[in-house]
Amino acid sequence: MQPRKALTLMMFLLMFTTTPFLYGQTSEADESPNQGDLRLERVSGSPLIGSWVIDVQSEVAPFNAFHTFHAGGTMSETTNLLATLSEGPAHGAWQKDGDAYATTFELFIFEADHTPAGRIRVRETITLIDNDHLTGIAVADLLLPDGTIIENIDTAPITGTRIGILPVKAEEKLARPSASSGTYARRRW
Repeated sequence: MQPRKALTLMMFLLMFTTTPFLYGQTSEADESPNQGDLRLERVSGSPLIGSWVIDVQSEVAPFNAFHTFHAGGTMSETTNLLATLSEGPAHGAWQKDGDAYATTFELFIFEADHTPAGRIRVRETITLIDNDHLTGIAVADLLLPDGTIIENIDTAPITGTRIGILPVKAEEKLARPSASSGTYARRRW
């Protein structure tokens, strides 16, 4: 066997055999249909872990965001403002805080000419309404390049909905519209 093919095969086997262990998967016999939510908390350590669509009702400029909460207390965030080139993606941390969660994340911001303008620090308190919905409050601080911190430049209520798995339907697996049909433009991956 060629060295490259052997390496590829070994990597595939390693991923295949360790993935259930790494993600805490159990056999179907270990869980009943009513244990899904409990299993999520048992495996992940927190029902907050996952990706969420967030609606931020800022009085300055309402926007939407994606928040992803990772096991271990880190998070990432991006917004639909990214397209304006006025900000970058955010990175931060989260932790359980009583019945709620506290987050802090930061992102770079840019002037209209794309020169750095400092950072935005966002502090949030989040409460889970249920396993798929959250609510909270976000407070933004401005961190200028010279080290000056201007606290509470904006405060906004937030709501969120978990991004869940939507399986491909049987009829969708069979449908293969052509790119020339005009029905929709196919994205090339």
